[in-house]
Amino acid sequence: MKEIQDKVENWDVDAIRPYEGNAKIHTDEQIESIAKSISKFGFDQPIVVDGAGVIIKGHGRHLAAQHLGMDKVPVIVRMDLTANEANASRLADNRVAVGDVDTNLLNKELEAIAESDEDLLGAMGFSEKELEFMTTDLGDMDESALMDMMGDETSEAVSDAISDSEGVSGKKISTKDLFGFTHVLGSDAKVLSRWLSTLVGEYESESTVEAMVAHAKDYLESE
Repeated sequence: MKEIQDKVENWDVDAIRPYEGNAKIHTDEQIESIAKSISKFGFDQPIVVDGAGVIIKGHGRHLAAQHLGMDKVPVIVRMDLTANEANASRLADNRVAVGDVDTNLLNKELEAIAESDEDLLGAMGFSEKELEFMTTDLGDMDESALMDMMGDETSEAVSDAISDSEGVSGKKISTKDLFGFTHVLGSDAKVLSRWLSTLVGEYESESTVEAMVAHAKDYLESE
């Protein structure tokens, strides 16, 4: 195990260089979220760079600092890493950042924060849609939220696909034909992923498909 000299230095923001091959994509929404967190809680997680000042960890924090107009940011310099080691560390950090979460525990933590200080939720960088899906009971959730995310054209395609699929029980139907889309925005994908994980837990299903069908049946029968 390498011994790390974790002395934090204050660097000019412009002296830090993004890694040209960085695989992590940061949307404007994500940068704004990170900036809100920094403004509320401070810059308590230094950017990690190599000996040449190229970012190993913290591209999002660097972009957020630029967004906020900051002159200096805390930095840790890893002089001990080879180029390959630095890149491996960079990729490992990105991989950890996209891991799954326990949605039940997340809901409890968010609810506890909201009860004591609702303004803190906004500072944490979650959008209103993300908070609704993470904190609202499925039975109380506005089902039209998903359709709003799809748009009128897609909603119409869903209705048409449902009509076309009548009488074909037992046959496999393309999800593209059923839902009317094959891709969603990265930010929406995170919301849908959390929602599907919640469904799987609620219905104790082996797959998201089973959970979605069970939830849809319950919803339609309650109408």
